[in-house]
Formats: sequence, C-alpha cells, structure tokens
Amino acid sequence: MANDEDEQSFKRMWEDAQHRFEQKTNKSLVQHSLSLDDVLKDLDERFNDDDLDNDRKRQRVKQLASNVLKLIQLLGGIAAQGASTVFGPAAQCFCAFKFLLDIPARISRFHDDLASLFAEISTFLNVFKIYQRIEDFARVDVELKRCAHKLMVLIVDMCALSINYFNSSTFRKLWSDAKVALFEDDTGVKAKLEEFKTLINHQSQISDAVTLEHVLRSEHEQTSSLKKVLDMLNQTSDNTNWELRRINEELDSVHRDTRMVAKYVAASSDQKERQDHIEQIYKKLSVETNDINDIDRGFLQIQGDSQKSTGSWLDDIEVYKKWADLNAECDPVLWLSGESGTGKTHLAFTILNSFMKRVSSAENHSMRVSSAFYRYVRNEKRPRDDTVKYSLRCIAAQLAKKNAVYMKQLLSHMESIENFNIRQKSVEDLYKELIAPPKKNDISDIAYVLLFDGMDQLSDGEARQLAGAVCESSPSRVRVLMTGTGDSLRLCSGSTRQGLDLAPHIHVVDHNLPDIELFVKTELEDCNLLRGDQKEILRVVAEVREDLPRNAKGNFKDAQQIIEQVSGAIESELTEEEITNIISGKTLKDVQRLIDELNGSLKPHEIDQLNELLIWVIYAYEWLKEDEMEAALFMRTNRKPFVPLRKKVEEKYRSILQIDSDGSGFVKTKNDEFVDFFQESIRERQVDNEDGENDPKISMTINIDRVNQSQVQRFFWDLSEKVLLDKFAFTASTASPEPGAKISANLTEAHLTIVKRCFDLLLDEPIPETAILCEYALEYLPMHLDVLGSPNNKNLLRPAEKEEIVGSLVNLLQSADTVERHLNEAFLLEGRWLDEMFEVEIIKGWLYDSEATSRLRRKERIWLKQVDSEGWYFALKDVARMIARQWLCSRRFPAPPPFYWIDTWIDRMGQKPVQEAASERENGVPSEMESNQDQTKDNVGDNHVLPAKARIARAVAWAEKEGETTKNSLYYERLGYTYLDQHESECSLEAFVKAKSFPNNSWQVSRGLAEAYAAADKKDMAVKEMELVITSLRSKEPAIDQASDLARSLIDSAMWHKDLGHTPEAIDYLREVIRIDPFSYQPYYQLLTTLINSNTESEALTVLNEMNTEPSKELKLTKLQAMLLAMVECEPVESCETIFHFIRHHSLFDVILQAFERRIASTHESATSSTVIKLRFVYGVALAGYGTQEQKLESALNQWRKSYELGLQSRAEDWFWACKAASRIFNLHYSKAKSLQSSGEGVESNLTELQNLTERMQMRNPQYGENLQLVLASFYGSIGKQEAARQLLLNQMKSGFDLLSDDDPENDWVGYITIADVLMHTGDDLNALSARFLSMAGRRASHVPCPITCDGRCNKAVSWMDSLWFCKICEDVQLHDECLTKLREGTLTHFVCGPDHDWLYVPSSVEEEKTTGEGNVLIGGELQDGKRLGGQIVPIKEWLDAIKQDWAIEKSAADVQI
Repeated sequence: MANDEDEQSFKRMWEDAQHRFEQKTNKSLVQHSLSLDDVLKDLDERFNDDDLDNDRKRQRVKQLASNVLKLIQLLGGIAAQGASTVFGPAAQCFCAFKFLLDIPARISRFHDDLASLFAEISTFLNVFKIYQRIEDFARVDVELKRCAHKLMVLIVDMCALSINYFNSSTFRKLWSDAKVALFEDDTGVKAKLEEFKTLINHQSQISDAVTLEHVLRSEHEQTSSLKKVLDMLNQTSDNTNWELRRINEELDSVHRDTRMVAKYVAASSDQKERQDHIEQIYKKLSVETNDINDIDRGFLQIQGDSQKSTGSWLDDIEVYKKWADLNAECDPVLWLSGESGTGKTHLAFTILNSFMKRVSSAENHSMRVSSAFYRYVRNEKRPRDDTVKYSLRCIAAQLAKKNAVYMKQLLSHMESIENFNIRQKSVEDLYKELIAPPKKNDISDIAYVLLFDGMDQLSDGEARQLAGAVCESSPSRVRVLMTGTGDSLRLCSGSTRQGLDLAPHIHVVDHNLPDIELFVKTELEDCNLLRGDQKEILRVVAEVREDLPRNAKGNFKDAQQIIEQVSGAIESELTEEEITNIISGKTLKDVQRLIDELNGSLKPHEIDQLNELLIWVIYAYEWLKEDEMEAALFMRTNRKPFVPLRKKVEEKYRSILQIDSDGSGFVKTKNDEFVDFFQESIRERQVDNEDGENDPKISMTINIDRVNQSQVQRFFWDLSEKVLLDKFAFTASTASPEPGAKISANLTEAHLTIVKRCFDLLLDEPIPETAILCEYALEYLPMHLDVLGSPNNKNLLRPAEKEEIVGSLVNLLQSADTVERHLNEAFLLEGRWLDEMFEVEIIKGWLYDSEATSRLRRKERIWLKQVDSEGWYFALKDVARMIARQWLCSRRFPAPPPFYWIDTWIDRMGQKPVQEAASERENGVPSEMESNQDQTKDNVGDNHVLPAKARIARAVAWAEKEGETTKNSLYYERLGYTYLDQHESECSLEAFVKAKSFPNNSWQVSRGLAEAYAAADKKDMAVKEMELVITSLRSKEPAIDQASDLARSLIDSAMWHKDLGHTPEAIDYLREVIRIDPFSYQPYYQLLTTLINSNTESEALTVLNEMNTEPSKELKLTKLQAMLLAMVECEPVESCETIFHFIRHHSLFDVILQAFERRIASTHESATSSTVIKLRFVYGVALAGYGTQEQKLESALNQWRKSYELGLQSRAEDWFWACKAASRIFNLHYSKAKSLQSSGEGVESNLTELQNLTERMQMRNPQYGENLQLVLASFYGSIGKQEAARQLLLNQMKSGFDLLSDDDPENDWVGYITIADVLMHTGDDLNALSARFLSMAGRRASHVPCPITCDGRCNKAVSWMDSLWFCKICEDVQLHDECLTKLREGTLTHFVCGPDHDWLYVPSSVEEEKTTGEGNVLIGGELQDGKRLGGQIVPIKEWLDAIKQDWAIEKSAADVQI
C-alpha cells in the first residue's frame, strides 16, 4: 500500500506530464476520459477502411498499437493499486495515444514511423506480461509501482514529441527520406526511448530483488542455504567491484604505454592530431588519400620534366603581372589557351611553382599563399561520380593539408552543419563553401592560387558549370588559373553572367618561342646522332636550331617529332634536301595519318589483335602488364599467340604502343594524342532489324528415300531430342576478322567488350591462361557497367546487347558461389560493390531497365521483383550470406576482412538489428558479447558511430537470422578473432573459452585464446595457453605451413616471457625459432636485444660473431649483414641503432658499414625506391652517431643529402624520410656553426644549405617545411640573426593567432602551441613558457589525455602533473630529467638530438594553473638554468595583445574570446 507521501509524488509527476503534453501539442489530457475499449474501437475503425494503399503497413501498426495499449492497461493496474484517489494513469495514456492516431496522414512514411515507435515500446513492455498472472496487486512493491508510473509518463511524453514531430514542417519536408528521422536526436524521441530502456532495466532489477526477498522471508531459519547464497552473492559483488577497479587501473597503464608507442609511430603528437584532422576532412569530403598523394606526385613529375626557365617571358605581359599581384584588384581568373602540345600544363605549373616559392622565401611575408590544383584527364583510370565536384573536393583537401588554419576552420564549418552531405551540393555552392570556407574572410593576408588544368578534357556541361562557379563565386584573395584549348575557352565564355571573355587571357603560342628554342637546344644536346663533328651534321644541327622553333609554331610535340625524324633521316643517310624538307614541318604526321598507314600495313588478324590491346590500354582502370595483356588476347582468339607480345609491340605496333622500360612492364600508348583520338570516336547507333530480313536463319531440306517408317520416326525423334534438350555439342568458334577490318577503339564498344570479358571471367570456371585477369574483373566490372550505363552510351547499344548484359549481371548476383570462387581479401577489406555507384548506376541503372529485362526468365523476373520491393541491397543478399559463411564458418580468410564487408553492407542497407532477449537464445553468444544490445541500433547517416562490440553483435544477429551459422568451435574461434581485431579483449576471451569448450577443437583456438589473454594483459595465462599450441605443433608431421605456425607461436611466447621477466625461457624459444628458420632475421634481432638488455653481452657478441661467419641467402652477405639491411626495410631506425650502439667499438661495426657501402653501390644512382632512401639515411646514422673519424661525419652528411634529394623526388610517403634526413643535416650544421661561432668561418655556407633544404621542403610538404623552418629559425638565432628568425616564422605566428580568433574553442590549444613553438625558436623563452602553459591547460580542460612522451625511450608515462625539458633547437623533442642527463653524457642508445643543444624547462601546468587562476597567465621573470624565476600574473588577452604588438600583427575583426 502506497503511503500518502508516495501518492502525492505520483500525482505531481502526472501533473507535470499533463503540462508538458499540453505545451507540446496544444491538447489537454484531463478533459477526456477514455478506456481501453474506446481506443481499441477507434483503432479498429481507423485501420480497416476501404483505402488499401498501405494495407500491410497499416495492419502492422494496428497490431503493434493494440499490444502496447493492452500492456499500458496492465501497467495502469500496477500504478493505480492502493491509491486512495485514483487519477487514472492508464486513461491519460489512452488519451495521448488517441491524439497521436488522430493525425490525418495517409503516407507510407507515417505508418513506418508509427510502427517503429510502437515496436520499440512494445519490445520493452513485454517483460511486464508476467504480472497478468497476478490476480491481486496488493503486495506489489512501492518501488515497482514508482517505476510503472515513470514508464507511463514517458509513454505520454513520447506521444507528445511524436505528435509535435508529425505535425511539423520537418516531417512534411523529409517524409520521403529513407531514414527513420523520428528517432534522430533532434526530435527528442530517441532520448526518451533510451530513458525508457533504462527504466525497464531498473524494473527488472527491482523485480529480481523483491522476488529474492520474498523467497528468503519464506524461510524460517536465517542460516538457511538461501541466506548463505545471498551472503555469498554480496561478497562476490564486492570482490567484482574491486577487481573492476584494478582492471581499470591496469587499463590506464596500458593506455599510457600505448600512447608512448604511438609516439614512435607518428612524428609528434601535434602532427598526429593534425593528420587525424586531415583524414577527417578527407572522409567528410569523400576523397581518397591515394588520390591526393597521386596529385602530389603528378606535380613533382611535371616539375621535373619542365625546363628551368619556362615562362620567363610572362614577366613582360601586363595582364599576367596584374593577375599575379595578390594585392591588386583584378579578375581572379587567368586563362591559358593553346592546342595539345603547346606547353600549357608545364607553363601553368611553373606559375604555380612561382607562388609556392614566394611562400618558402624568407624575404617575402606580405601574403600567405596556399596553392592547389587538379588535372582533368579524359582517360582517367579511376572515373568519379562527378568529375568537377570531385576535383573541387580534392582542391579543398590539398588546401587543408597545406594550411593549418584553413584545415581547422573547414573542419569546424563542416562539423557545424548537421548531416553535412557534400555530394548533394551544386558545383557553384560547393565552390562557394570550400573556397574559402566561412570565417576565413576576416584574415586579410591569406590567399589561394588554384589551377584547373585541362578544361578541354571535360564535357561541355561540366566545363560550363566549373567556369560559371569560378567566375561568379571567387573571393577577392583567390587567383584561378585555367588551361584549355581555344574552343573550350569560347565554350565557357558564354556560361557566366560576367563571362570568361572579360578575364585575362594568354594564347600560349603567341609568346612561347623562347621556350621552344630552349627545348630544341636541349633535345639536340641529348640526341647522340646529332652530336657529331662532321660538317654535314653541324650544318643540319645549325639549321634545326635556327628554323625549327618557328616551323614548330609553338608546338613542343611537333618539334620533338621533327627532331626524331631528322635523327632517323641521318641514320638512313637521306639527302640534305630531304632533311631540310623534314625540318620545314611538311612531313609531320598526325594521328589519323598514322592510323591510316597502320590500317594499310597490318594484316587483318594483327588489326584485330591491336584493337583488343587498345581497348585495355585506353579504357582499363589500371595499367595492365604484358602477361595480363596476353590473357586479354587469349580471350579474344581463344588461343595463345605464337609471337610474344613484346616482340609484336616492338616490331608491329611501335608507332602507337610501347612497353614501359622501367621494369614495370605496363603496356601504354605512345602519347595521349592516340587516347584523345580514339575516345573522341563514336560508335554508330546499333538498331536491330524489325523486319527480320537480316536476321540469321537456319533452313534444312530432308530427303527420305527407301527408308521404312520406324527408321523415319526414330530419326525425327532423335532430331527433336537434340533441339529440345540442347544436346548439339557445338564448339564456339572465333570468327576470323573481316578482310576490311579497321583499327577502332571507341568508348562504347570498348567498355562493352570489357564488360563481356569480365562476365566471361567471373561466370566461367577459371583457366590458367586467363586467371590473372579475374581479380581485375571482380573489382572493376561495376565501373565499366557504370560508364556503359550512361544515357549516351546506353542509347548506342542494341536491345540484344542490353539483354545480354542484364542476364549476365543477374546470373552473377544470384550465383554467390561464382563470386566466392574469385573472392579475395582486397574485395572484403575495401567493401567493394557497396558504394553508392553500385546501388544507383548498377542495380537501379541496369536491373530497373524494363527494355533490358523484358526477356529474362520467370525465375529471374521474380528475383528482380524482390529486389524492387526489398531494396537494392537485396541484390547482394546471396553474396552477403556467402561472405557471412566465410566470416564465421571458414578459415579461408582471416576473420576481420569478411566482418568489415558485412558490417559495411549492413550500414549501407540501413538494416535495424535483430532484437532478441539474451535469455531466449539457447547456446547463443556469451553474455558479455550480448551486452549493450541497445547499442546495436543502426545509426547510418548520424555522426554517432556504433562501438565495435555493438557492430559485431549486429552482424552476428544478422548472420544468425539468415541461418548462415553453425555454432561450433570454429564459429566462436572466428568470433573471438573478430573481437580481438577490434580490441574487445574481454569479449574475445569469452568467445575463445566457448570455442575451447567444444570437443576436438583446433590448436588455433588455443592460439587465439593466448592472444586474447595477452591483449587483456594476462601474459601469464597467455604463456600457459600458448604452451599447448607449441606442444601440439611440435607433435605434428613437419610441414612448411606448420613450421611457420610453430615459429610464430614461439616468438609470441618468447616476447610474453620477456615481458614477465622470464629471460631464460624467452632465449630458449628464440633459439628454437632460429633452428626452424635460420634465415628469418626477426628472431635473431629479438634474441640479440634480449641478451643485451639482460646484461649477457658476451652471449650477444657470440651470436653476432656466429652470424658474421654464416652465409645468408644472398651469398655475398653474411647473416649479420643481411639482418641489418633487412631491418632498414621494415624496422624503426631505433632498432638498427640498438645494434650499432652495441658493436660500435667492435670490428663487426666495420663489417656492417661495408655491407651498407656495397648495397648502396649496387643500386642505380637515380633509384628512388623507399628502400634506397631509408638505406642511405640509416647508413648516415651509423656513420655519424657511431663512427670515430672526422671524415665519417662528412660521409654521413653526403648520405643524408642524397636521401633528402631522393625522398623529395619520390612518393609523398617518402617525404617523411626526406624531412628526417634534413633534420639530421640541420643538427650537424648547428654543431659546426656553434664550434665555428668564434671565428665565423664556414657559417654562411652552412646557412645557405639549410635555407635551401627548408625552401624545397616547404614547396613539397608545408607541414614538414614548417618543422624545418622552426629549426632554421633557431640556427638564425644562434648566429645572431634574430630578426631573420622572426621574419621566417611570422606566417606561423599569424596562423597561431588565426586559430585563437575563430569561434571554435577546441582550436585554441593548437593556436597556443603554435605560438609557443615560434616564440621558443626565436629566443623568447619566457613568453614561450606562458604559451606552452596555456596550450597544456587547454588540452587538459578538453579532457584530452596527455599526448606528450619522453623521447629518451625511458618508458615513463607523462601526465599533466609532470614537468619536461623541451629542446630549443629541434622540433618537438622533449626529455625527462634523467634522459637529458644521459643525452649530455652520451649514454643514450639512440639519437635524439645534439648534446650541445639548449633546453627550456616547462613546469607542471597543473601547479601553475593553481597560481594564476582561470583567465590569467604568468609572464616575465627571469630564466636560470632554463627555469623561470619570478614573474607577474596578467589577463591572457592583455598578454596576447602585447605579443601581437611586438610582432607587428594587426588585430583581427574578431576579438579573442577568453
């Protein structure tokens, strides 16, 4: 019985609910009194009218609503029990439901949302059904009644929120959206449902407690067994809480160790965070990192191919000079026009390069310039959904990568927009939003230079869209460079209101004669045949140099072709008159003439072969190698050619095709002119003959002579059987090419051919001759179908061709076994076939084409109807089921890749999880893995990301629902590896333990369990479990794969023993691994480091000597030399330094140096592979850090210089190594300058090299360039050039203040740390300390874990309470007191920075904040031994204003918000 106080609290609860309902809906609950029968009657009438449009959905709503109403009646009985004044909580719920159902909506979306709401409520209220069996509520506990009241109030609140949502403009605007918006965060319903679920869980706990209480009270003896059980449960609960606290503390320790390891993976925490932000921007912009890296490489390639003085004549052109002046008021667009081969691209990149040089120049700081570009290529190997939009997103990604301020503000802008969808914006809106983003306009000294190269490569519509957006939407501090033909300029001129015809325009061929002259001179010098000293050759060279630049008419390709023809004429000993005719340009051959000549000279079968090659060379999405091209030719002719492809290309097709000579073996066209020629050709429209005159026909005349009746009957019976049952064993023959065959490779025909080839590869059984192309077919078939499905191409296909494509596509999607045959890990990891293109262009574009699907068989048409009704993802359902089997029922692939694919597929199809109570699932997933089932609700489209545990549970539920699982040992093993990959160690442990409970389980289960123990930091358990694996593998027959498994298990166990301090066991296991595989160098290295660290140096030296006497697989190298060279490739530099440090005083060190020298000498001088770059860098480290002679320092310097040069010329990934090499060069030069400071000799030469290193790196990668600028500024300071240091870092200082002045407080700590770095490297140590304090305080206030680690590798965790020493010379180097002492004494085992560097002591930010108080900062004082003494406390704004004044930085429009 509820007391009066409880009853009054319940009444107030309902009064508040009534008030909220009336505010939300303008309807009153108290003026209506409804019973369950009233609402059910209304429900029956409402959902049983004559309107059958949405009958199935309406009936589902009715069923769910009825169930909820009956459960509310039950709740009402519980809530109202014992109350002296019954205020009818159930009646008020019924009234709220009545108002919700009164909304006059007949749209499908209303029924979907209503059904979803009722289903959510019903799922959780079902647990109350047990009370239907209780006839008397008199003894129901008061807490249970309170819970019932709260649940019913929440139901009323949800009804109010839903009514408000359905009546709002939001619902009317979004009703057609595929996502259930009712449960989005902004409606409030989702939050109420979460509260609802929490109360249900609370109710369950109350019920359990009350039940146990009644059971215990029924016992007369307090010492009964049940009482003991209760006491034991309480004690277990206390122990569990203690254990959880201990685990939590251990996890904190693991996290600290993890952060420490991360320090050596990323260059610094700040750089890592910046990289994380860049990756977020890439994701939001939907651009690929590889594409941005390819753009960077493209710039380097063009820059390398360009002549040094290209475009020197631009300085004499007034329109260019005005356009290039960033402070001038002028049109933002400059157009460079000219035909193919006139050097537009090289000229444009020269202009872009000149702007980049301004940025890196220490003398020019009036404007901060960021540049970006995109090259449009008609035969781009990876086409995009929208080329222009994608190019703008790539432009923004480049700017974010180069400009930290732009990056921060663009990210803030995108995150401030709910459901930011970049793909739905128009070209003009996208340009406005990205160039430059909001909140950038108040920064007056930042400018952007953008290059859009190859406007003529776009379609007419795309070119007009881009030109219109650029001309009408470019901000004042943006300069845009566009290149294209004169025709493309005229096309775009009329696309804007102001018109490109008003923009500055340079017709390249009118001015580029100086560039042509230099080009001719360079080509003549490089041509061996034209470098003779005979009079005749000298006359020819003089004539070429004099006449060719004018005869070429501004076209570099024509000039090059003429020089090649002259060279060939001299080799063929033609007359001077004929050579003069060549120089005049009269013999130039255009593409059409070359094609005509080949058509006349090649045989029909050679033309047929060439056509196949051209199709793949021009239209494939990857460059194919010789063996892949031979497979393509086999598919065309069904036989292997007698003449090798390389010989055919070199002898027959050399005028149009070539094979790369760099060792890659890629087959390509000679130049892009052939590509343009074939892509511009159009397939003639193909129409089937309606009258059937030209259709193939079969006719037959049968003569019957002197044959009896039974024989005639038998003959016709056999003939009928052959026809009806298709038993004629005809072999498809490849028709010979027609005598009049022509060279052809138009876009439509080419993609049609490749699509047919891909279907043949995938649907037929693989054969050795063509198997190499199967992976290409699986990956790129959708992209070829996408191009072929465009309206322009589809209209050129015959109906029969469309039917063939759709039939093959349906056959492929229905045949999961076919896909399984060709499945590979890349397909799974990259989520292929799950992108938007597959949904829109492939499924909807082809399978919904009524003309193409009209002749499908009945079974296929039924399947298509299911796809239409269930959704596009149904087309992939069989494939998904197959991949689910690969995930949980097979070891063909590691467990994570199939899970990634399934997880992505569930995301894409927007499927909700299967909601099943854990108690109702027999032999289900263990309880820990089923926890948080409430999190498995899919949130596709929201910013919320499901936790890994919830995603795995969601995927498991789907696989079980589809019946693709058998819960055996293998099932739980695969599940365990999936959890382990997602760092869910506890769930992984549970799964592996369950897997091991099955009889006859595999040793791989024990191995997985051991790895899970190790991940949970239970190394002792891991060692014991791995011992079972090792014993099992030792007992098996020796085999290569089992030996590999045993070696891997021994290494893991050895590392765990090492961590546990069991050094002898670790050493024994590592020696056993070496016996199993004596040429694997990882166990050797682990053995050596274990011996060195355990003070058994003599044993380590013995191992090293043995390795130096035993040959490696490379006979010229010993095992020791081979190990060090292999470590360069795959281990951190610090690993090599461990060995260098140990043997630095031993003769073995010279042996290692000799191995490096021989390996470097054997590489090509111009080789730019990552291996060579690292090899030179590590060799320099060995020489400089551990050598003893002075000349070794010079040799190290040379190695680092070459590593730097090669790194800059190589891939973007290798710029990191170039930056590391530059840092080492800086350190050596700094030490030299410091030693020469008194005499002043040689300092300027050192400075010149450092300036050059910094400037070039700044042009390649601004992030690394800024790091080097900091070090260069310190060098300036060391030689007394403080003003030069400040000028060099002025832009970085401005960037720091820009980040402080925006509206995002999360950017403030980044701004402060930027200011701190600049101040410290320009000698202003006291202010640097103040800025460093503010940056750390800002991070701590944002609850960011301390990301700083000690670079001394002391493994000490760094917290916000700690103090550290910061190097004032290097960028981002910090040490603890002990490690700084070791550095100065020369006892650190690896290089950190120079022992002669100056250091700044940064005290604990926590202690300083207690002194200063919020909003203030400590400034001034004096430094003694790097530490601040004294000082005064001032407001932060006052201090910042003083810094700005000192650096002559104008105040921005937005004041700094403190």
